[in-house]
Amino acid sequence: MGAIATMAAAALLAVTPGGDYQAALADIGKQPEQLRSQTRYVSYRNLRGPDVVLARRLTDYHLNAMAALQTGGLAKVQPAGGNLARVTLGLYAPTPEALARWHTAWEGLAAANYSSHFATQAISTADDGSQTLEVSQVRGGWLPAQTAEGLELASTSAVAVVEFEAFLAQVMTPAVYYQWTGAGDRDATLALLGVQPELIASLRAGHAATIRSSDVALGKPRRVHEWRGLFGGAWFTDDVDELTAATDYVRHPLAKLSTTAGEEVLTVATTANEWVLVGRNGLPVFLITTAAGERLDEVDPRVARDYSEPHARFNGLITAPLGCIRCHALSGFQPISDYQQTLQDRGQVADSPATAARIAEIYRWDLLARQLEYDGQTVETATRSASGLSWAEVSHGTGRLWRDYVLDPVSLERAALELGTSQQRATEVLGLLSDPWARALAHGETVPREAWVTIFPQAMIQAAASQ
Repeated sequence: MGAIATMAAAALLAVTPGGDYQAALADIGKQPEQLRSQTRYVSYRNLRGPDVVLARRLTDYHLNAMAALQTGGLAKVQPAGGNLARVTLGLYAPTPEALARWHTAWEGLAAANYSSHFATQAISTADDGSQTLEVSQVRGGWLPAQTAEGLELASTSAVAVVEFEAFLAQVMTPAVYYQWTGAGDRDATLALLGVQPELIASLRAGHAATIRSSDVALGKPRRVHEWRGLFGGAWFTDDVDELTAATDYVRHPLAKLSTTAGEEVLTVATTANEWVLVGRNGLPVFLITTAAGERLDEVDPRVARDYSEPHARFNGLITAPLGCIRCHALSGFQPISDYQQTLQDRGQVADSPATAARIAEIYRWDLLARQLEYDGQTVETATRSASGLSWAEVSHGTGRLWRDYVLDPVSLERAALELGTSQQRATEVLGLLSDPWARALAHGETVPREAWVTIFPQAMIQAAASQ
C-alpha cells in the first residue's frame, strides 16, 4: 500500500506547478551549459487533451511571428518531458539587443503566471517622506523551494516555466506584443523591413484601393495602401473617426497623395492607420498608429470596432495582434474590393489631366490584386512552415483558445485541473476558504477568471496544509 500511495502522490505532483518545475530542472540539466540562460518552458498541463497539440503549434506560430522583425529564420519549440515544451530564446532573437529584450519580455510573463507567482504590495518611503505603493511578483510557496531555486539558477529566470494560457494572454496584449517584436513607431518599424516611404513617393510606386463601405470601420469608406519592402508588402489603411465631406475618401481619391507635379492636394484628416507588414521570415507584423505615425495600443472605437466576437467579456476594441489575427482570418489579409474602379468607369471628374493621370496610376487594381495574392501566399507558406497550421487554423485556433482559457469564467472542473487534484478534493479545499468566490466554486458555480487568480494561491496553500 505504501508503494501505491507513493506512486499516486508522484502522479499527482506531475500535473501540478511543482511537477512542471521538477521536469524543467531535469531537462535544463541536459542542455549545453551556454544555452541554459536562454532556456525557457511552456506548460500545457491545464489544457484539455485535444487542445494540447493545437496549443503547441500556436506557441510555435506566435514565437516566430514575434521574431519577424529581427530574423528571417523559423524555429521550433522542443518536447521537454511531461507537459513541457522547451523554448530557446536565442533562436528567435539573434542579436544581443533583441535577446536582451526577449529576456525582459519573458520575465514580464510572471505577472500573468499565477500558478507560480502572486502579487504583493508594499509601501515604500523615500528620503523626502513621500510614499509610493510598489507591487512585486513573489514565487509561490507551493513550489518545491530547492527545485525552484535550482531552476532559477540554471536558467537565470525567475519565471522559467509559464503556463500556455498565461503566455497567450500576455502576447495578445498590445504593449507586450510590441515589446517582444521590437516594433516602434511607424518609421522605425518600416525601416526594419526596408520600406522607404520617401523613395516610394518619389517614384510614385505605391498603389491603393478605396473601400466604399467597411463594416469594421462602422460603415465608413476607408483607403487601403500597398507599399513594397525588401521582404514583401507593407499594407495600411487610412481611417477617420467621423465621416464628413472633407473626410470622405470616395470624394478625395488623392487624399494624402501627391499629384504628378509633386504638389500636395487636399488632405483628409486621417485619424489612424492599421498596418499589416510582411516580416523578414514571411509572417505578418501588425501595427496600429496615429496619422502622424505614433504607435497605438488600440483603435479608437469611433474609428473602427470588432464585431466578430460575441463573447460577453469581449470589449470590441481592435488591438494588435489579437484583433488583427482574428479579423484577417483568410490569409492574413482581408479581401479588397476597389470602388475607385467603378468611379473611373463612370467618368470620375478630375480637375486636370495631370490629376486624372495620377488617379489612374495609383488605382491599378490589377497590380494591387496580384500583390495581395502574392503576400497572402507568402504568409500562408511561412505559417505552415512555422507551425504546421494554415493561416485560417492559426486565426481560428488563437481566437478559440483565447476565448476558452482567457475569457471564459472558471468552473470547478477547471479549478481542480489547475490545482492538480480531483474535483472532490478541490471542493473540500475551496470550501475551507473564506473567500465567497471560492465557496461559489465549491458549490459548482463558475467565477470570473480575475477572481480565480486571487483564489489560486490560497487554495494551493490550503491544499498543502490539509494533506
